[in-house]
Amino acid sequence: MRIISLDPALTEMLYYFGKDEELVGVSFRCNYPRIPKDMPRVTEFHGKAYIEPVQSVIADNLSSDYLLLDKLKALQPDVVLAVVPNMDDDPEIINHIRECLNEYVGFPVRLLAFHPRNLLRVLEMFEELGKFFKAADKGHNLAQKIKAQFMTWGDNFYERTKNKKVTFIAGMNPFLVAGYWIADIIRYASALPQTVRGDFGHAEVSWDEIKSFRPDVIIVAPQGYSLNDSKRSFLDLEKLPGWESIPAVKRGEVFFADGDEHFYKATPNLIESGGMIFSAIAGFDSGYICERDSMYRLRFLEMNRHKL
Repeated sequence: MRIISLDPALTEMLYYFGKDEELVGVSFRCNYPRIPKDMPRVTEFHGKAYIEPVQSVIADNLSSDYLLLDKLKALQPDVVLAVVPNMDDDPEIINHIRECLNEYVGFPVRLLAFHPRNLLRVLEMFEELGKFFKAADKGHNLAQKIKAQFMTWGDNFYERTKNKKVTFIAGMNPFLVAGYWIADIIRYASALPQTVRGDFGHAEVSWDEIKSFRPDVIIVAPQGYSLNDSKRSFLDLEKLPGWESIPAVKRGEVFFADGDEHFYKATPNLIESGGMIFSAIAGFDSGYICERDSMYRLRFLEMNRHKL
């Protein structure tokens, strides 16, 4: 089987299921360290728009980046893995994309498409991938392990986490508060995420809206930010009007974490990401239920601002 993955998280899942030797092409955004350096990249940041309707349907739906269709065709994939947001609004879109893809390449290709916009959909995706790769038990066990771990943490730390208001900053300019499965994990802690409907994605908010929410806990992990980038964002946040008046700031319950390696990919790493979220809401330092030094408290950064 020859597989092309157009999404970084799906690429990681191929490695989890032991199908990496069948991988023949990936998105340029796939930065999983185990990917060979000479692995063909079938997307670019931008390129000339496709004119032909068949090509446009494929390129516009299978990747948010520029899809190199000629390169994809030359790799002769049996399976293409992709995230297709439009599949929620148009149930027939997957069949249409598949028909166009088969017409363009000239041979049958299996299109496996997902849009895991909440935790339930993520766990269902793990199970579906397991069944497809003839590793149903492995997919099922992963889904159950993640759910069971979140429920256990939720029960064990309930008295420390219940009813806390949590602002998870997923973007800085403009401010985005996290939705998708991140909001669901916060709810597993019996806490209240600032996002009202997580499955609609991250929500753009103003600084005044964050202040008005009066969060008890703030987690700063903007998507794509390294841990050091997140830590440095403290220098901008503390200059904002009303920063000191926020309950989370007054109590030192502001946590800075890595938004590049964690939180935003639907992979087995969600357990580690969830551990960081539960730790922050419960008020634990890193090293208790998540890896030591995986996140930093506000007070540490205040005392070490000269090193940022």
